[in-house]
Amino acid sequence: MSTITRKKTIILVSPNSQYGVSQYFVIDLSAELKKLGFNVLIVSPTVFNKKLTTFLADSTLYFIFGMNGWGFESLSKHILNKTLNVPFIAYLLDHPLYHSNRIDFNISSNRFIVSCVDLNHLKDLETFFKGNFQTAFIPQGAKLPSNLLKNRLPMEKRPIPLLFAGSYMDENLYRKEWNNHILSKVFDEISERAIYQNKDSVLLTANQVFAEKGLPFGIPEDKVLIYYLNQIDLFIRAKRRREVLETVAPLNITIYNEKWSYLKKLGALVKPSINYAELLRILSQTKITLNILPNYVYGGHERIFNSLLSGSVCFSDRNEFLDNNFQNKREILLYNLNNTKMITDTLTYYLNQNNLLANIVRNGQQKVMKEHTWRQRAKTLLKEVGKNYTLPIQ
Repeated sequence: MSTITRKKTIILVSPNSQYGVSQYFVIDLSAELKKLGFNVLIVSPTVFNKKLTTFLADSTLYFIFGMNGWGFESLSKHILNKTLNVPFIAYLLDHPLYHSNRIDFNISSNRFIVSCVDLNHLKDLETFFKGNFQTAFIPQGAKLPSNLLKNRLPMEKRPIPLLFAGSYMDENLYRKEWNNHILSKVFDEISERAIYQNKDSVLLTANQVFAEKGLPFGIPEDKVLIYYLNQIDLFIRAKRRREVLETVAPLNITIYNEKWSYLKKLGALVKPSINYAELLRILSQTKITLNILPNYVYGGHERIFNSLLSGSVCFSDRNEFLDNNFQNKREILLYNLNNTKMITDTLTYYLNQNNLLANIVRNGQQKVMKEHTWRQRAKTLLKEVGKNYTLPIQ
């Protein structure tokens, strides 16, 4: 009698998120893992906690993946007591400081893997936290529905010249958080140093400023300082976003978020917010998609990959990851945050060059299809898990 081999199971823990972005990441990752031969379950943190005993007793369970680390709190005792028999991967879309209130990065475990979308986030983990666990660099990925892949408009027929679809951020809301703090001038200096550079994380910049002033730097123990560093990071993101959008508003840019309505007076076309699925459809109608990175030092964003896959040239602020992975003006268009003339001149020129845009996007699509889809990310994830854990399926 032949033996039937049961598929190994992977559990993906995923909460709700703004515009459904992280849910789509999980759905896309799940689809690729299924193609690779796994049984995949997507559960909410609540369901995961409720059924934890059942999940852990499943003999087919291979590993647990927590989007933004969700699931860690349910598993923390097992991780600390070394009773977790399968790996738990905390996949973080933001800097670990944003998750340090839920996830203990000072623990030691050979069943705990932290994956970041920015390589410098991992460096910060190693420098400032005391844990001993496996780390992985797995950026976000791209995937388009098959109908959009088949029906991408040629460049000359795309009705939207320039697009931005990021959320609204008010820098003043973050800045006022430390306005009356005893270290407000120190926090201002950290912000000023970090605002236009793309080599160091906010955490590393803060450490340097504190050291220069002879101040104790209490990371990771000082939860109050962590809070203010997160506010500084959000302030930087918001200010960068506002300045770039005010620069490009006169260039007939379409912005899908009504909170940016004040930019109408500068020439922008502002529309209501759209969800992730609708954004993918809109990208296939767009010539150039503006990207403003969320303060990544060495990492990419899904909007970069999805815009190129959709046939829209991505115009992004540069960092070392993009410089190393894409050829500027051949596979992508890059700009410097502190050079407004470069931003407007580049866009003004390329918006009138359909043939050049078509060539760039053709090359960019090839790069993304080869290196930056969720298919590649799923394989990288399995490779990272397999480093310290035997892969059950050959």
